Formats: sequence, structure tokens, C-alpha cells
Amino acid sequence: MAAPILTKIVFLICCVSFLASVQLALCHDFSFVGYSPEDLTSIDKLIELFESWIAKHGIVYESLEEKSMRFETFKDNLNQIDETNKKLSNYWLGLNDFADLSHEEFKNKYLGLAMKFCHDHNLKP
Repeated sequence: MAAPILTKIVFLICCVSFLASVQLALCHDFSFVGYSPEDLTSIDKLIELFESWIAKHGIVYESLEEKSMRFETFKDNLNQIDETNKKLSNYWLGLNDFADLSHEEFKNKYLGLAMKFCHDHNLKP
């Protein structure tokens, strides 16, 4: 008798998880800004691409210094993306909303345990 109830509970948990995943996907814009190899040929084209990317993702920087730093990171990421795309034929990489973050910044911000949460709730990591 307990087995049918357990099966229903597992099914319900799966359904809730699926719906949560769908809702998360619908709330996040998974689109990216494409580029062409000619965008890499001049600084003017890179700036135009960066400005297009900023507009697409609604990003506002606090200062010109921050924008300049983010542009340098954006260029580095774009070069890595382009080098990877030259080697692959089964998929293509583009510029998503993380294109102005370094690998280290992305890891620190989005991967691993959120220590702030643990400290705010008096939990041990």
C-alpha cells in the first residue's frame, strides 16, 4: 500500500521540478548576439558589436573606466569564442549575457556554494 503512495509522491516531485525548470527557462532570455569574422577586423567594428551587445542585454556601467575594462574582457571572450568556432563544426558559440565577465568572475558569481547565504542564515558551509 505504501508503494503506490510513494510512486505518486515521486511523480508529483518530478512534475513540480519540470514546471519550475520551464518557468525558469521562460523567465530567462537565452538569446545571444551573433558576430561575423569581419567584426574582428577593426576596433570600430568591435566597438559597434560591443554597443549592440550592451543594448541587447540592457547593461549600464557605472563609469567609463568600468565600461573600458568590460570592453577588454568582451574582446578577449570574443577572440576565444571565435577560435573555438574555427575548430568546431557541430555547434557554434555566440555572445550571451555573460560576455563581459572573465572566467574567474563568472566562476565566483555563478558557480559553487553561495557563502553569503550561509552566513546570512547562520549556517555552516
